[in-house]
Amino acid sequence: MYLHVQVSQEAPLVYALARAAITIGSNPCSDIYIDRKEISRKHLKVFREASDYFVVDQGSSNGSYIAGERLIPGKREPFFAASPVRLGSDVFISIARDLVHGKVRKLQAKPTTGNQENTEADKTRVISLKELRAQQAVQKKKKKKKLALRYQRMEKLKRKKQDQALIRRSLKIAVGFLILGFILQRYQSSLSEHVFTEKKRSNELIRKNFVVDIGDVSEERRVPREKLPGKEVFQELLTDEKCFSRKETSLCQAAEQLGDAYTGVIKANNDYLFFINPGARGVEEKNFITNLSVSMKKKLLTIQNPGIFYFVTFSVENEKPTLGKIYVIKSSVLFSKLIGPNNEQSNLFSEEADWRIY
Repeated sequence: MYLHVQVSQEAPLVYALARAAITIGSNPCSDIYIDRKEISRKHLKVFREASDYFVVDQGSSNGSYIAGERLIPGKREPFFAASPVRLGSDVFISIARDLVHGKVRKLQAKPTTGNQENTEADKTRVISLKELRAQQAVQKKKKKKKLALRYQRMEKLKRKKQDQALIRRSLKIAVGFLILGFILQRYQSSLSEHVFTEKKRSNELIRKNFVVDIGDVSEERRVPREKLPGKEVFQELLTDEKCFSRKETSLCQAAEQLGDAYTGVIKANNDYLFFINPGARGVEEKNFITNLSVSMKKKLLTIQNPGIFYFVTFSVENEKPTLGKIYVIKSSVLFSKLIGPNNEQSNLFSEEADWRIY
């Protein structure tokens, strides 16, 4: 068997285990002399019993370790090839059955009894089990303190990240509110413009040309001609905005015939103007008005206090709208036709006297 001594990064020293017991230390009289400050004068003892090897720490100051565990001074521990012994921080002792490499060195010669001196300087201070436990307690306390500091740093870093995340979230919310405020402002401005347009349209054109009170229905079924606006009013309204207010939009969505260009509904006081283009769909004007009224029957009957219905026809040539005929009927007369028998609904123009056409 051979004993390998590895000191730091130096080449290993190989010794033959020719003696039953071998001492290792910084005392020149040791069997294996290691001149390092962290090696005690009497540090470790290696001995053999039968075919087994054991190690005993001699009460060294810096200790002996197997697999990271410090040996108890004076207590023997099994010594295997797979478990080297560490002395101090960087001296390793291991055994091997065969010589792997290196030159075998001789052990130190044993001094004679007469020349051996057991002076106090040659003695190695033996550390008691109580002192060893005290050292271990100090090391454990230092380790615990390091872990506490590390935990504090981790908590501080965690809180910092949470604060940064909170700041980023707050900034996102603030930016979101700014964007929402900008959108609402634009919408309110757009709505104000629409309201102004409708108000302008009503004040400047519609209110001046459409009557509010048309008299008792029983007096005359047809609308008096002198109370109707001139064609030039409808010509101007032909290119004006339609399906603008909530009630106008509701009526426009109720019939697909009001989805073409320049078509739609304009509300003038309690009157309603339907701009239609029968020629674009290849339908005769009166049939077109009948089909439109019947298809919008449910929606028309929900209108509160309706006055007069105007069905304004037009055609488009070279992308320019041209006014056609204007069909006028009182709402009460039209509703009586819509809720009458089905055969009467098939032709709302069965009585031409109910309509004013110009």
